[in-house]
Amino acid sequence: MSFELRVALYAAATGGTVITGAFMMPPLTSGESAPLVGIASEGFEEAQSAEFSFCRRANVPADCACFARRAGIIISNETPRVPGMIYPSKEQLARDQALIAC
Repeated sequence: MSFELRVALYAAATGGTVITGAFMMPPLTSGESAPLVGIASEGFEEAQSAEFSFCRRANVPADCACFARRAGIIISNETPRVPGMIYPSKEQLARDQALIAC
């Protein structure tokens, strides 16, 4: 097989893969929110309620509904952790990120 033919086949395969991947992605402007992956609904509701109460109690300078939703997502996220790594407190991380976002 000649070099030019191998390059053309590689380019066709790579281009086809990229095009297929692009068409499989949902449109970015669809307006639909993606499902929350790795979040248990009962844990999310509990965390959201607790963070809403915290927002009201602590007089956080943000929209408490937005704050509670953002913090609830982070707190109830159940992604696996890498053994031996040091992670920040979920509550502190969630509150800091929610305060910035809202």
